[in-house]
Amino acid sequence: MSRPWVGGLMIECELKNRDALILNIGTELTLGVTINTNGSWLARKLTYLGFQVKRITVVRDDEEDVVEEMRRGLDKYGLIITTGGLGPTYDDSTSLFVAKALGVDLALNEQALAMVREAHRARGEELNEARIKQAMLPRGARPIYNRVGTAPGFYFCTHNKALIVSLPGPPRELQPMFEGEVEPMLRGLTGLEYLEDFIEFRGLTESSIAKIIERVAKENPSVYIKTHPRLSDKGESIIQVQLSTHTNDVARARMLLESIKKKLLESINEEITKRNTG
Repeated sequence: MSRPWVGGLMIECELKNRDALILNIGTELTLGVTINTNGSWLARKLTYLGFQVKRITVVRDDEEDVVEEMRRGLDKYGLIITTGGLGPTYDDSTSLFVAKALGVDLALNEQALAMVREAHRARGEELNEARIKQAMLPRGARPIYNRVGTAPGFYFCTHNKALIVSLPGPPRELQPMFEGEVEPMLRGLTGLEYLEDFIEFRGLTESSIAKIIERVAKENPSVYIKTHPRLSDKGESIIQVQLSTHTNDVARARMLLESIKKKLLESINEEITKRNTG
């Protein structure tokens, strides 16, 4: 069967900036019944695509709360990704909430309906009112194919240079949809690449190198420098130092990260020598 929507997403949005908001929608999240793994997974993906995730917000299935967060986000962020609330049940209302935030009608999308019909036909199921509800999208939105579940996602380019992408909540549906359909669409929108490197020190405490980290970070504001302390299986202190940056000049950025690594190694080894001989 021909599926013209598979791998066919094309985006022509001009984004106001590369700042991103992840809006995880679901009362099961705010009640603590379900752990919000989607937030961290998407943040990592977006970071590697050149976006700067400014906020990850969890909101219950409430029209006023979601619309308020959406409208606030539309003024600030070039990209808003929502998760959850696209299914057939009474509390799956993300499409309606997004439509209200945008000031557009909710309408039956014929391409989304074809996706829903095929998904249920493959399961030996007929369409009913609840299933057709999954094809009701904000007017002007374009559906995103769901390879695993029955509810399409959708995306919408706004007049004020923002892109909204709405994804299903279950990770087993969200992740294939993002990687197969959305990620190729977003790649290249920022014009930036993400580089990351790590250094590991053993037998040191975080506080013992804090001043060095602070000094080097201030000298290199374009690079994010963060310490991640942990203990080995034998109880030995391990400090992992993360260096990361977004860049449009990969070769130059790699050289910068290498020079920072060298400076950190020299400074911290010098500090260790001072302590051992003091």
